[in-house]
Amino acid sequence: MNEYDQFIEPSPQYIQHILDISCIENENIIGYRVGKLVVIDRVSDYKYKDRDSPMWLLRCDCGNTTIKDTEEIIGGLWLRSCGMCNAKNSRNYPKYRNWRRDVFVRDGYACQKCGKIGRKLNAHHIESYDVNKDLRTELSNGATFCKKCHNKFHGIYGRGNNTREQFAKFMEDDSKDA
Repeated sequence: MNEYDQFIEPSPQYIQHILDISCIENENIIGYRVGKLVVIDRVSDYKYKDRDSPMWLLRCDCGNTTIKDTEEIIGGLWLRSCGMCNAKNSRNYPKYRNWRRDVFVRDGYACQKCGKIGRKLNAHHIESYDVNKDLRTELSNGATFCKKCHNKFHGIYGRGNNTREQFAKFMEDDSKDA
């Protein structure tokens, strides 16, 4: 017997996944959620790569829509979003990179908490990046922190929903060294 003749017992999760596929394959799956995507309509006139599987319109939590077939929705374990929302939420875009650089230049490449100059700097958002989209690239909403001070701030106040008041309190702390 060689390595290919060995039978590997499928996990209970995999068996349930296969049962779900066979039950849903030709059913109405409107409302079915996979990752950030929700099926919102069947697109019967749309053919993709000569697949026999029905096509579906999905809306991502980010607001984008995409079309996928049943196999991709139910059987595609890799499918989690439209693929564009990660790009929208990424901080790798020119306006953000320019904001980061401008914060460092304005602050003289020095941590505004401990005064450390040099490498391992972070451009910190005073008002949270996640909930203040209009302030994401406003120079007045940034401050340079060294990695140690940045981690200390987020260790105290958490990540997300950070405020100007938290920033002011953190900066007032007598401890210069984070």
